[in-house]
Amino acid sequence: MADINEIVGIGDHIKLAVDFREIYSNIFRTTCSNWDMQLTFTRAKTDANNQVEMQEQATIFVTPAQGKQIAVQMQALVNQYESLFGEITIPNVNNVQKVVATPKK
Repeated sequence: MADINEIVGIGDHIKLAVDFREIYSNIFRTTCSNWDMQLTFTRAKTDANNQVEMQEQATIFVTPAQGKQIAVQMQALVNQYESLFGEITIPNVNNVQKVVATPKK
């Protein structure tokens, strides 16, 4: 099986921006409008008082075409991961909210 970086065409010519940083996210939400799609990545963690603290880490805006490409590439990555490590189980998969932009007339 091809490496996911080969599938998506990532090469050695890409350089990191000066302000590039990595984040960790264990929660995300998506929204969309007529013009773009939005992914907001959040980190939930327990503080010293055993309270859950939610910290939004980053929001990324992409065009609908880029959003679809992300979905295709993520599915390829999930398939590759599951072929190597086994099926990923998702609790409450039936509770996923459907977010659809409704054009105004």
